[in-house]
Amino acid sequence: MRILVITLVILLFFSNRAFPNTSKELEELRLSFYSAIEDDDNMQNFKAKLTTTFGEYSPKTYPLGIAYWGVFQTLIAKHSFNPYTKLKELKNGLETIQQAINKDENNLEIRFLRFSVLHHIPDFLGYKDEKKEDAKKITELLKNQDYSLLDFKFQKGIAEFMIKSKRIDKDNIQKLTDMFLK
Repeated sequence: MRILVITLVILLFFSNRAFPNTSKELEELRLSFYSAIEDDDNMQNFKAKLTTTFGEYSPKTYPLGIAYWGVFQTLIAKHSFNPYTKLKELKNGLETIQQAINKDENNLEIRFLRFSVLHHIPDFLGYKDEKKEDAKKITELLKNQDYSLLDFKFQKGIAEFMIKSKRIDKDNIQKLTDMFLK
């Protein structure tokens, strides 16, 4: 019994960056991410919050952490002036987000992170299938009304984005409107 307790304490000590310690920490990361989208001056703050929340990037990181490291890479692409760097970082970031999806394909936030990136890139770069797949999966997950990981307010924001994106059919627009906007 004593060995089990010691082992658990050691595991908790070494895995403390596998998942954010608090919802406040995760909320701060999200706000930092949103500000980094708009202004590249906020990229260092986002990276610092990301490192504080999930630790340095590692494929062993919690899937949501991997996804946020992926969107960090896509933001490097967004804010870069060099076309080669833009394409390279976008591709690397989307591959990183795909790693997160492979680990947790039913995570609404991870799917939404990728969709929000894909929504803003031109169709000629590809990823059309991923956009459709994510739109379908996000809509399905929103309809489940599971607020255990993401609260109603956060999911309402996702629903609003999906409706405004016009990447879902009229029936799903109506369902999401009825669920979140009435």
